[in-house]
Amino acid sequence: MKYVLVFFLAFVGCTSDGQKQKDLEQILTILLDDADDFTSSYTRDYATKKFVIGKLSKDHRDFQRVLNLDWESKYETHVPKGEEWKELVSEAIDIKNENDLIFKLGQVGEFFLISIQESDKLSDKDIDGVISFSDVAFDIDRSKAVIYVAFLCGGECGYGNLYFLSKDNQDWKVVGERGFWISIKQKLLALPT
Repeated sequence: MKYVLVFFLAFVGCTSDGQKQKDLEQILTILLDDADDFTSSYTRDYATKKFVIGKLSKDHRDFQRVLNLDWESKYETHVPKGEEWKELVSEAIDIKNENDLIFKLGQVGEFFLISIQESDKLSDKDIDGVISFSDVAFDIDRSKAVIYVAFLCGGECGYGNLYFLSKDNQDWKVVGERGFWISIKQKLLALPT
């Protein structure tokens, strides 16, 4: 009986790790699709879809603005309301380990993720963008998630967005979004807080 229990606990642990990786992969695909839509709108249509991926540092410049978000403002129509969402935002931007890449490198959907070290070997025209992210904060039921993403696709191209995601059955979808900055054609716009 003892061996059956150990096997069961090991199986449950593997299953939850596998589900977590599936969740992260699905969330990352959503974020990369958003980045791809952005680059297609404002620059050229990328063919390779190679993205350098990294972690935001603890002292990222927008984190204080994110924490000071006026949740009750009538202008925050795309921000889900509720204390649980606020807690997830705080948890997402409380970076635990700046070097901990929670997303796997390699093929994710139709995108190819490469490390910063690997990108040093390529020319700028071989890379479609750099995507950096906060920790992904999940609620206890793993049905809600929050992540902050900074995307750069050149000196005139990029944004910093906070994403609110919800899981319905097995599929994650964006249920809210808040932009904090955007750069288009030599303009860096700090979006209002």
